[in-house]
Amino acid sequence: MTGNIANIVNFVRAADFRVDARELLDTYLQELELARSYPLPCTFLLQYDALVKPEYTAPLLDSAGDSRIEVGVWLELCRELVERAGIEWRGRPGCDWDWHVDPDMLMAYTPDERYRLIDLIMEKFREVFGCLPKSVGSWLIDSRSVEYMSEKYGLDAVCVCKEQYGTDGYTLWGGYYNQGYYPSKRNMFLPAQTEDKQVATPIFKMLGPDPIYQYDDGFDEHYNPSALQHVMTLEPTWGCGANPDWVDWYFDTIYENESLGFAYCQTGQENSFTWKNIAPGLKMQYEKLMALVNAGKIEVMKLCDTGKWFKSKFASTPPTAMSALSDWKGEGRQSVWYNCKNYRVNWYREAGRLGIRDMFGFDEDYTERYYDTPSCGNTADYDALPLLDGYRWSGNDIRAMLAFTDSAGRLLDGGIAASENADGRLRVVFDLDGHAAEALMGETGIDIDTGAVGVELRMNVNSYADTTLSQTDTATIKYSHNGMNYFLRVDGAMFILGENSLRLIPDGTKFKVKFESRG
Repeated sequence: MTGNIANIVNFVRAADFRVDARELLDTYLQELELARSYPLPCTFLLQYDALVKPEYTAPLLDSAGDSRIEVGVWLELCRELVERAGIEWRGRPGCDWDWHVDPDMLMAYTPDERYRLIDLIMEKFREVFGCLPKSVGSWLIDSRSVEYMSEKYGLDAVCVCKEQYGTDGYTLWGGYYNQGYYPSKRNMFLPAQTEDKQVATPIFKMLGPDPIYQYDDGFDEHYNPSALQHVMTLEPTWGCGANPDWVDWYFDTIYENESLGFAYCQTGQENSFTWKNIAPGLKMQYEKLMALVNAGKIEVMKLCDTGKWFKSKFASTPPTAMSALSDWKGEGRQSVWYNCKNYRVNWYREAGRLGIRDMFGFDEDYTERYYDTPSCGNTADYDALPLLDGYRWSGNDIRAMLAFTDSAGRLLDGGIAASENADGRLRVVFDLDGHAAEALMGETGIDIDTGAVGVELRMNVNSYADTTLSQTDTATIKYSHNGMNYFLRVDGAMFILGENSLRLIPDGTKFKVKFESRG
C-alpha cells in the first residue's frame, strides 16, 4: 500500500425539515447509483430514521453481495429513536430531526442514556442487515460513547467533523488536524499518549479541509475572528470541493507532498444538500479519484478497511503531515501541518511573514466537557491545550503569529523551501531573506536552527482569549486553560513574555521547543 488513502463516505438521513422527504430519498438513491457505476469502494452511513425505512435499506440489502459497498451508522439522533429509548425529545417544534447539539448529539444525554441509545441503534442495524456495523460517524461523538462502541461492538473506524470554530454550533479546535488518531478515553478529540488510556478504534477527520485557508476562514480585514467560521473543504457542494482546479491542487498537495507515510481525505456528502447541488462536484471528484487509483497513486477504501489498515500498521497515533507548498490562489501563502500524539504545529508563510501560526498540546487526561455532564444547549466545544492560537488570539489589526525576525524586530521572509521526511521526523526548510533555516519536528519537540546569529521569533497578540500565560523562568512559559496547567519550554534560548507579546531569543542558532503537560 502507498499510505495514500481516500474514503468516499455518504451519510444519509430520512428526515430534514428543510428538504422534501422525496428529495432526500432520491438524492441518496442517486449517490448509490453513482457509487455502483465505479469500481471504487465506498461507505454509506445511515441515521436511525433511514435505518427503519425499507425504502432506504432495501437498495443496500440488494447490494449485500457487493464487497465495494460498506453500510454503517451515522450517529445523529432523531425523535423516533430518542422516544423509543424512553427519553423526551427536545427538538424544536415540528422537527423530527434537529441539528442543534441538544437534542441531536449523544453528548446532550447522560452517560446511561447514551449507552441506551447506542444499543437501540445497534440492535436495529443487526435486525436489518444481519450483522453489526464496523464504522460509525457523526459531527461529534463523546469519548464515553466511542469507548463503549469500540469495546462492546468492535468498531474498526469512527469519523468526526474536521477542525472548525463555531460552524453549525460545533467547535472542534486544536486537535489532530487531519488523518487519524487513537483517541483518549477521557477526550475523543485528542490522541492518547499511552496505550492504557487510548481507545482501540481510530478516529478519522472528515471533509478535507484546505490546509492553507480553512484555519483563518472567518477573519475580517482586521484579523478579527468570527465566532462562526466558513467552509473551505472537499465537500462537493461547497465552492472548493466543486472547483476542479482546487480539487486537483488539493489532491496534489496531500498525496504528492510530504505526509510522513499516511495521507488521507474523505469525500462524499449528506443527502440533505440534494442531488442537484451534490451531483456536479461529486461526479467530478469520482473521475479524479479514479484517475489517481489507475495511476497507482492512491487507494480508495471503505471506512472500515481504513480503520483495519490503521490498526495493523500503528500501535499508537503516528506522526503525520500536510504540506501545502503552493497556493491555489496564487498569493504566495504556504502551510505545513505536523501532528503527533503529543502536539500539533503549523508553519505558515504569507506575504512578508513566516513562522508558527498555530501550536496546541495534547494531554490524554484533559477531560472533555461532556464526559459526565450533558451539553444543554445548541452548541458543543471540543478543544486542546493552546500554546499559540493564531485564529482566536488575533484581532484589531494584529495577526497572532510567532514569526522570524532579526534582532531589531524586522520580519524575515523568503518562504518554505521544502518539507521532507527525516527518519520519521518532519524537516521543514526555510529561506529567511537569503539564508537557510530549518525546523525538525518529532514527538519530543521541535529542533530549530535559525541558520544565522541574531534571528529571533516574535509574536504580538490581541488577547490570549480564554488562556492565561505567565513566565516561571527564562526558559518556561506556564499556561492555564480550562482548569489545566501546562508548559512550553526551550533549551538553548530564552523567552521574554510581555502583556500581549512574546519573544523567543536563541543563545546561538540552535534551540529546542517542547510542550510539557506536567510541571
